[in-house]
Amino acid sequence: MALYGEGSTLVSFGGMSGQPLQIPAGDLIFKQAVVKGFWLAKIMRTTPREQIGRWIGELVRLVADGKVTLQVGGIFDLADIAKAAEASAASGRPGKILVRG
Repeated sequence: MALYGEGSTLVSFGGMSGQPLQIPAGDLIFKQAVVKGFWLAKIMRTTPREQIGRWIGELVRLVADGKVTLQVGGIFDLADIAKAAEASAASGRPGKILVRG
């Protein structure tokens, strides 16, 4: 956690390893950091579609600019959607499952 600055927010949106987060108490206390969880399914039920669209647009821009990167656990052709779904459901996968059309 030493990579974030004063007053930062850490958002946890995945726990593929199944291991608990290990965050030193000193980092939280002395940097006044905030730790939040994010569960997309819950957000989708309570957020207006227009706002979700803005968020997705911002995320796509950040990924395209190389400012956000995610580990990829596999890339599947649309014809292999069943294999992609199986890989996505597998526990302990090394990253996100992508489908190309």
